[in-house]
Amino acid sequence: MPPAFTRKADAFESLLSAAPAAVAGNHEFLLRLGPRPVLFTAPHAVRHWRSGAWKGADRLTGFVALEAARRSRSDALVVTADTFEDANFEPGGVLKQMLSNLALFGRIRAIIDIHGMGSADGPDVILGTAGGRSPAALVSLVHDELVRVGLSVEIRHNGNKSAVRTNTVTAHALRLGFPAIQLEIAPGPRLAALSDEPSFEHLIEALAVIAATIGDAPGEIDVASLPARPSDGETKIDSPRTRGTVR
Repeated sequence: MPPAFTRKADAFESLLSAAPAAVAGNHEFLLRLGPRPVLFTAPHAVRHWRSGAWKGADRLTGFVALEAARRSRSDALVVTADTFEDANFEPGGVLKQMLSNLALFGRIRAIIDIHGMGSADGPDVILGTAGGRSPAALVSLVHDELVRVGLSVEIRHNGNKSAVRTNTVTAHALRLGFPAIQLEIAPGPRLAALSDEPSFEHLIEALAVIAATIGDAPGEIDVASLPARPSDGETKIDSPRTRGTVR
């Protein structure tokens, strides 16, 4: 893995640790906009208030979202300060309102919601389809690209980590008309950003290819018609492994 990943991951963690303490009604976000109309979200990048208690951050999920967006020249929306809002649990809130505002412009073609699971036992990534409402072609694309780079993947339509609850970001995005899917990422590939393990680079490469495939599809796309790979055969992304090209 390029040494720059470790330096950037450390810097990102320092940025979050220096963020202001939570104040009711105060929300801090980092919004990155790129030319490709795919949005990576990370609502649990910092501590959040749920059911009367603080819940720990999904460590480095914000960094995953930002690196995937940077590599693919896509969008990212990351919560960057401890907040009394849990956007993946409560019915309303600032993040959901921001998604509703984005829906008015009709620019976003898909939303990929990034989370982190605590256990290292099981697959590297769990894909949550919100009760099977995520478009099948999107689920297949995400699954196949993650497997292609060597990550183990499980698809869940219901139950824990499936995004099936009414107030998850994925379920909200689907109601707004966005194709959306939730990714629960195990500690191994996420925290590899802090070491020389290659699984973080593989994760980011896969997410970048997914965003490029969706973002470069011609015309007004129907996610159900997405090709298995980028349609032009040579989609540019910033990737050390692929020397900037995905074939």
